[in-house]
Amino acid sequence: VKMMLFAGFLLVFILGFLIMFLFGKKYSLFEKIIFGMVLGLGILPLIMFFLGLLKISLNAFNILGIVIFMDLILVVLIYRRDRFKYLLRKPDFKVRNLKILELILLGVILFFVFSSLALNFYWPVFEWDALSLYDFRALRFFETHSLAQPILTSQLTSYNYSYPFFTSLIHVFVYLLGGKNPQFLYTIFYFLLLAVFYIFLRKKISQIWALFFTASLATVPIFFLNSLIAYTNLAYVLYFTLA
Repeated sequence: VKMMLFAGFLLVFILGFLIMFLFGKKYSLFEKIIFGMVLGLGILPLIMFFLGLLKISLNAFNILGIVIFMDLILVVLIYRRDRFKYLLRKPDFKVRNLKILELILLGVILFFVFSSLALNFYWPVFEWDALSLYDFRALRFFETHSLAQPILTSQLTSYNYSYPFFTSLIHVFVYLLGGKNPQFLYTIFYFLLLAVFYIFLRKKISQIWALFFTASLATVPIFFLNSLIAYTNLAYVLYFTLA
């Protein structure tokens, strides 16, 4: 199950990375990886949503089939543009020794990220709106392999369909790959938000100050607590920040 989850999300992240590699020439390797993860997580629910609209079964075979097909198309485009040579060269960033204070700040950031991950591996979905809406919809989508219109429109239609499907559909992807607890997704959103915040700061200020402000953001209670609940808040902040 863990290997299936890892492989499934790796294919999704590779999709985003290949798009960044093909079109994002000005970005560093680290930026391509981070923005690629954000892009992949954004494209995945779109694929699932359109499959649902077209009445095509929401199963792992169909979803991963499309993701792999898109990956292969991007590989062909990269090959035709002779850009694979850039993958073989040295990374376009320099690794330098971090100062003690920078190591401490990085340690603070990693401590909060891994604390969030540990708690999310332990606790299942538990918040009320997640249980009654976001994950509830995901379970209905998973059970029916569809957008579950017959079920969800028979009870509180305006409630069930008035909120974005983003997190619900990513939950479905976890369940389709054999996962039981989608909480870890919110640690990923938390990590990506911190990474994106750091990237934008680093373009304007020194590394130590960028790490300082990123560590400060990581310790803000409302952001950390939102990495522990299956709401749309962190995902919204992440994509709104990039927009």
